Amino acid sequence: EMDASNNKSEAKPKIEYTAEKKTIAGYECTKAIVTSEGKDKKENKIIVWVTDKIKSDLAKSKKGDRGMMDLGDIKGYPLEMEMKQSQQGMDMKIVISATDVNTNAVDEGVFAVNTEGYKMSSYKDYAEKMKAMKGGQH
Repeated sequence: EMDASNNKSEAKPKIEYTAEKKTIAGYECTKAIVTSEGKDKKENKIIVWVTDKIKSDLAKSKKGDRGMMDLGDIKGYPLEMEMKQSQQGMDMKIVISATDVNTNAVDEGVFAVNTEGYKMSSYKDYAEKMKAMKGGQH
């Protein structure tokens, strides 16, 4: 017997490209509507403005690498996303938009973290410290 909620091969999001265009950060973008099914079987719609002028390995990256959103096999690079969300009974509209695109190579050094003055500890140690600070409450 198969449990449907445990089905790993979730349906890919449906992508509908529109004729609408707008310029974002100097790039002409096309509006696409990505529809996917949430865990609660509710339909999630995300409006994504994509450009074909930015080349990227986005298509190769796995869903988890891109944050929370599965944009399926979207063609183009997303420069703006708009989604509606409901949290604690409040309806929200979230818009994430690029304001600038820099195609210059980035020096690897900017990703180096200075750990001077810090002590490395395991998550287990951290969790125990947090537990102790809260007086053993969860």
